[in-house]
Amino acid sequence: MEKKSQKPLSERIRKGAHGLLSIFLLIFTGFGLLRLYGSLTLWEYLQEIGLRSSPLYLAITGGLWVITGVIGIFFHLSKRKWSIAYMRILSLVFSIWFWLDLWIFQPQDRRVHNWEFQLIFNILVLVLVFGLSALQLYKSYSTKSAEPIASTGGEHA
Repeated sequence: MEKKSQKPLSERIRKGAHGLLSIFLLIFTGFGLLRLYGSLTLWEYLQEIGLRSSPLYLAITGGLWVITGVIGIFFHLSKRKWSIAYMRILSLVFSIWFWLDLWIFQPQDRRVHNWEFQLIFNILVLVLVFGLSALQLYKSYSTKSAEPIASTGGEHA
């Protein structure tokens, strides 16, 4: 019986990071889809309760996040080199937008009181995205082709 050759640990780590980043992109796109769908199906109710942000704003931003998420998923799964930079920029832009949206469009008296938890969670997600993308970019020497070692010209006893 022959043993199956196992892939190097660094290659398995990169594949795992690729999978986790794909899951993050799917979750991100799903939240955008929920925002878009919810704003369209609950349009009248959202106007009735008098939100500071209109249902149109919710639909447009949800649609934008769906589009950017689908683009990210497509290019990430096709393993484009720049998809890592795209994901990093997307995560930063989304984080900035989230906080601006929270502090600008939420009324002062209705703001979320657990913003500290949201901040910590946001930082952890950013660390995970940047860390996983760094792992995906990492290439170890074991995955490179072996090159012959140059000799010094003499034999050692």
